Amino acid sequence: MSLFSNIKIELIKLYYKKSSLLLLLLLALPLFFGIGMMFGASFFVSDGSEGGVDAVSSGLSAIEFSANMLGQAKYVLFLVVIILAAISFAGEIENGQIKSEITRICARWKILLSKYFALIIVTALALIVFLLWTILIYYSMLRGSAYSNGTFWGAYGAAQIKYMVFMFIGAAVSIASTFILGLKLKTFPCFALSYILWFVSLYTDFFEQIKMLIPINIPDVILERAGEGFSTLPYTGLFLAYCLVILILSAFIFERMDIRA
Repeated sequence: MSLFSNIKIELIKLYYKKSSLLLLLLLALPLFFGIGMMFGASFFVSDGSEGGVDAVSSGLSAIEFSANMLGQAKYVLFLVVIILAAISFAGEIENGQIKSEITRICARWKILLSKYFALIIVTALALIVFLLWTILIYYSMLRGSAYSNGTFWGAYGAAQIKYMVFMFIGAAVSIASTFILGLKLKTFPCFALSYILWFVSLYTDFFEQIKMLIPINIPDVILERAGEGFSTLPYTGLFLAYCLVILILSAFIFERMDIRA
């Protein structure tokens, strides 16, 4: 079976898994904020840079609001993608389901990559829906209010888009990390350790020596250095290399595992 065909099968499996519905939680937070702002509730919303921005006094463009809400929802985003990664890989190893896939597909690297790319596609689609949803909330609930300046693209719109892209890249690294943990751990320990490691990585921004090597720190740095010509290309390559190395190592270990039905 081709890799492309197996990715389609994994996407169908994710579609029917009830755990995939957890992605809907991403839509709840911006709706909560939007309703609150529409009725004049005073929210203090960080813009990702040091300190914060008072949305009442400054106003936000549609793209700024979307990036802002993603910054608030990142805990849910990473929680859900790590849960799905743990269930899709560690869960199927634990319950023996992956044995039938090995029998049917033969190449274990195809199984690994198909599960990874299926999760990447689902994560990308979830973020696109999140972007469209927050823009809809902005124009239906906030436009013309003190929280909004009524524009779609602010002065630092490009930085806000890069912010969201690097959230996605960070999720890609987290999925790969969860996979390699899933080779040795059962489903819940795999999920728990992966999420703890991600949560701990949030505090690496206090360590200047390693700060720029951690994917979750780059989105905030992008906003802090907006307008300074900060290049994200080296970090894109670095974090994609993380994913590649982790997946190659995972495939190497997976090929040598004794999988029991």
